[in-house]
Amino acid sequence: MQSYAHTQPPSIGGSLHPLPSIHSVPKPEAPTDDALLEQLLGRIADLVADRIVGRAASSPDQPPDDWMDAQAAANYLGVHRDTLRKLAAERAVPVHQDRPGCKLYFHRDELDEWRRTSRPTRRNLRAVA
Repeated sequence: MQSYAHTQPPSIGGSLHPLPSIHSVPKPEAPTDDALLEQLLGRIADLVADRIVGRAASSPDQPPDDWMDAQAAANYLGVHRDTLRKLAAERAVPVHQDRPGCKLYFHRDELDEWRRTSRPTRRNLRAVA
């Protein structure tokens, strides 16, 4: 790599060397083959597009995000958010939490399994005042 100035640091009592001007700093070289660059960028774009289409086509029935917060899970189950939080506090519904007092997370598959197996009753799903 070429340095900006080929000068030595000033010595005590010596003269200061001037800094190089902006015009003397070499500019980075432009790509010599624009066609090659365009071809590579086109190939990368094709690969990215193919990968995105492949991922979307591999799981058409599965939603992209299986994790939900309390509001989204309550909407998914058709209950009030406070009702869901109460069920989570009673450990009646599968819930994930980093530590006590943190945000609640629900997994769609676990909620579906809970709905199929536990047969929630009207008493468990009544609105919380």
